[in-house]
Amino acid sequence: MRTPPPPTVILLPGPDLTPELIDQISALLEESYSQGNRRFLVDCSDVMWAGMDFVAMLVTWARRLHPDRGAIRLTSASNSMEKLIQVTQADRMVPIYRTSREAFDAFGALSR
Repeated sequence: MRTPPPPTVILLPGPDLTPELIDQISALLEESYSQGNRRFLVDCSDVMWAGMDFVAMLVTWARRLHPDRGAIRLTSASNSMEKLIQVTQADRMVPIYRTSREAFDAFGALSR
């Protein structure tokens, strides 16, 4: 059985995710997707705040990736970002991991 490639890591700029930045992030995901990538790890280490536009983008991508056995995961989210994602229940589609290592391990489990 073929081992899937490692996830594409996207390091988000901070401290706030503006609508313009979210559009740029989505365009980056689109470009990577068009190259065949289906697994994404979004590193939120530098982000302190994100709003519903960001959550909507994550859910849209999670839905798009699911039929292709792909996934999008978050790591190092701030407390406020984590709460927003949990309150909206987006964490059901876009899991949040404390560390990149945990997220990479979860991608490994996804490919089994």
